[in-house]
Amino acid sequence: MYTIKKVKTDPSNSIKGLVYEIESLLYACTRDRYPSRWDRKEIDAALLDGLAGLFNNRSIHVPGNRIKTSMSVLDNTGDDEKALTGFALLVRIAFHDGQVCEGAGFLETAVKDPEKNTFSSMRKDHLRRLHSISQHARVMLYDYDPITGMAFPATPEAVIGSFPHTWDSWLPATQGAAVPANCAMQLGQKNTGLYKTAVPFSYQLCYRYIYGLDLDYSTAALDIARGFKTERGNPGHLVLMTVTHGGAEENRDFNYNGQVYSTRR
Repeated sequence: MYTIKKVKTDPSNSIKGLVYEIESLLYACTRDRYPSRWDRKEIDAALLDGLAGLFNNRSIHVPGNRIKTSMSVLDNTGDDEKALTGFALLVRIAFHDGQVCEGAGFLETAVKDPEKNTFSSMRKDHLRRLHSISQHARVMLYDYDPITGMAFPATPEAVIGSFPHTWDSWLPATQGAAVPANCAMQLGQKNTGLYKTAVPFSYQLCYRYIYGLDLDYSTAALDIARGFKTERGNPGHLVLMTVTHGGAEENRDFNYNGQVYSTRR
């Protein structure tokens, strides 16, 4: 991800290189749209299109393993104003030992108000409804300024892979950070004070979701993500993602409601 001091990126097809690509995409999706096109729905769509390009038919090298991914994006055909979240990921993971799981990651999105440190579009009643469906839901906060001061590992090898001589001068920063919705509810904040409980979205995706962490596996949450339960709302976009570890077999045949979602790419 972007840092205050420029970090040389890993040229290989590694997680570190992928994180840098996601951060570059986030930078373009946010900074290029502020202030004239500062709209969360437009940013969501641009980000998801870019992620589909990065993750579809991708092979990623990690220590002692290889991860292959595919990704496609569906649009909710209903009223945008009634969407449950900005988007959700439906992630099917095939592990190297043959086990398979499928979980949903719900992300509500919000943009920082122009020239302020607030996110006025966040609503407590909406977060409560989201949390009642998804115990692991996140709020994605978009910022036109670099986001720093996050709940991120204190040692920098998680970001750059090694200790430079002056490691304490490195500071991770991003334009999109993910905050646990239940934590945001508990703190009762709608401002940049939430950053202390956030991690970069690129970290959430590459180091948590693709390993099956922070996803919801309940039948109710999965049925809402897939569009089979509609009375409480559905995500504005549904991201279909397969992750295969090692030599596991890939299955891209997802089950979702075609009357709720249409193919984006």
